[in-house]
Amino acid sequence: MSSSTISLFRLPNTAIKYVLRSSDSREFVIFSTLTDRAKCLAKSIKWKSEWILFNPQFGCILTIYWNDYVYFGDKGPNEMCTLVIKTPRKNETQFTKPEFGVREWLEHFLFIFNHPEVHVQLQNDWVYTLESVQTLLEGLTIDRLEVFDSFEVLRHYPLINYLSLGNNDNGPGLFSPEDLKITRKALLGNIPRVWVNRSIGFNLDTLLMMNCPEIASIGDLISDKELNTFLKLWLKGSHPNLRELSYSNRRAGFRGFKERIVFKGIKYEKKECFNTFLLGEYYISRKADGTMARLLLANTVFRIIFLSILSARAKNLVQSLNRKAVCIEFYLQRRSEITIFTPSSYTFRVVDENLYNGFEDLTTFKLEHTSIFGSLTGISLSLPGYGTREWLEHFMYIFNHSMISLHFADRSEWGYTLESVHKELKGFTIGNLNVREVNENVREVLRLFPVMNALNTRMNSMEDADFMKKLFLGNIPYVDLSLTPMDLDTLLAMNCQDFRSSGVLLSDKDLNMFLKLWLKGSNPNLQSLRLRYSDWMHRDQRKIFNEGIIFKGIKYEKKPENEVRSFQPEILKPHGYLRFSGGYDILRKSDGSRATVLIDSKYSTFSMYLWP
Repeated sequence: MSSSTISLFRLPNTAIKYVLRSSDSREFVIFSTLTDRAKCLAKSIKWKSEWILFNPQFGCILTIYWNDYVYFGDKGPNEMCTLVIKTPRKNETQFTKPEFGVREWLEHFLFIFNHPEVHVQLQNDWVYTLESVQTLLEGLTIDRLEVFDSFEVLRHYPLINYLSLGNNDNGPGLFSPEDLKITRKALLGNIPRVWVNRSIGFNLDTLLMMNCPEIASIGDLISDKELNTFLKLWLKGSHPNLRELSYSNRRAGFRGFKERIVFKGIKYEKKECFNTFLLGEYYISRKADGTMARLLLANTVFRIIFLSILSARAKNLVQSLNRKAVCIEFYLQRRSEITIFTPSSYTFRVVDENLYNGFEDLTTFKLEHTSIFGSLTGISLSLPGYGTREWLEHFMYIFNHSMISLHFADRSEWGYTLESVHKELKGFTIGNLNVREVNENVREVLRLFPVMNALNTRMNSMEDADFMKKLFLGNIPYVDLSLTPMDLDTLLAMNCQDFRSSGVLLSDKDLNMFLKLWLKGSNPNLQSLRLRYSDWMHRDQRKIFNEGIIFKGIKYEKKPENEVRSFQPEILKPHGYLRFSGGYDILRKSDGSRATVLIDSKYSTFSMYLWP
C-alpha cells in the first residue's frame, strides 16, 4: 500500500507518533503493518510488550497491555496465518497479511515492540512437529524455556536467562534414564536461573553438579542431612557462581526442617528474625574468599496448627510462641475460605469442602498449604463444634491477630445472605474490606461493616460518589476504588494515606490545581497517590498527559530516566517497597515534605509518592 494514499502519512513523524501514543493496541498493531515507514514509526514509540510467548500446543500469544492480547499460529506453521487481536469491551478483530506466517509475525512483533527474545513454552498435545518448531525458531533468541515432559527438545535450544523444567506426573521414577540424562546435562550449563519441578528427580548429586547463579526447586529427595553436606561443600569452595538457592521440601510442610541436623558440624551465627514463621536467620562464612551466606529456614505452620487444636493447654502454648500472621482473610463466595498469609510467603487456607447456604454445622474443612513456589498440599480436618466463627477465633488467637480481612465475591456467587454474614462476624474488627460488587450492594456492606485500615471496592454512579465522599472524611488509611467518578473536589476531600482510583475525571488543569493546593498544605496525611485514567472495563482507552499544563507555575526538579529509586512509606511496611525511575520532584516549603510525581501516558497513570 502506498503511503501517499493514507492521509495520516501526510503528517510529519512527530504528529504521527502523537496519534500512535493515544491509539489502542488494535489500532497500533494494524498501523504497524501498513508500510515499512509505519513499521519503523511504531518501533520508535518504544512500546514494551509483557512477553512474546510461543507454545506449539496453541500457537503464539503476545501480551501488549493489561488484558490486550494478540493470538496467531494456532493452526500450525501455515504459510499464511490469521492474526486475532482481543481487547476488553471490544469485538475480536481478525487480520491477515499476505505472505505473513507464524515466523514473519514473530519477527514483526519482536521488531516493533523492541523485544529481543521469545518465551518458549513446550507442553503436550502439539499442533506442530518438533521439526517445524526447530525451523520456526531457528535464529531467534530464546530468553525463557519452559519444558513439560518433552525433554528431548533440550538438545536443540541454547538458553540465555531462564529454564523451567516440570512434569504433570507424581514421581521421578516415571522418567526414563535418557530423559534424566538430558535434563541433568542441561542443568550443568551456565543458565542464570533454573526452576526444577519435584518430578525431575532433583537430588543432592544433581544440585552439586549445577553451575547456575539462581536455583529454585520443589522436591522431597534432599534430606536435612544432605543439606548439611551441601553447606559443608559450599564452605569448601563448591558452587562459586551461586547467588541464591530456594528449595521447597514438600515433606517439610508437615515436619519442618531440623536445625541441629542441617547445621551439624558447621559454625554459624543465628540472629533474631522479625519473621516469626521462620525457624531462624543464620549466617555462615566461607573462609577461602570471605563470602557470607544468609540462610532462612521456613517453619512448618501445619505442625503449629495441629498442635494448637489438641487441647486448651496446647492452644495457649502455640499462642505464647508469638507467631505473627501478615493477614487473616475471610473470603465469601459459594463457600467460605479462611486464608492465613505468613511473612515467609506461605499461605494456609481453611476451605469448607461442601457448598452450602449458611454457616451452621460447618465442621469439616480442608487445610491447604501453598508454598512460595505455588505448590499445594492439603489435608482434610474435622473438629467437632468448629464452624466458621470458631476457626476465625482460633486463628486470630494463636496467631496474635486483632483484625480480619473480609472479601466479598460478586453477589451472583454468594451462597449466603448479608444478614447471616453480619451475624456470624458480630464482634470481629474488620481491618481490610474488599467488595467486588457495585452500587447498592457496596453501600449496604459498608454500612454493616465499618473499616479500620483498607477499603477496596468499585462504585459507578454519582450517587455512589457522594456516598464515598462521606467515607473520605474518615481516617481509613488505604482506599482503592474502581469505576468511581473521581473529580477534584472528591480528591481534595479524602483523608487517606494511600489512595488509588481508576475511572478518573481529572483534567491536566485539575492535576495542576491539586499539586498547587498540596504545596499549600492540602491532604496532609497523604503518603501515596495513584490515579488510573483507564479501568478494567476500558483498558484500551489512554490518557495523554501534558506536562506543561500539569506543572504550570510549579517549581520542580526533573530526575533522569536512568536514575532508579526505591520508595517505602510507612503504610507499605512490611509489605515491600516500590522501585521507579525518573519523575518530577516537588517540595512543600511549609513542612519540608518532598514528593515525586510520575506520569505515564502508556498506562494512563498519574502517581505521587511522598518521601518519609
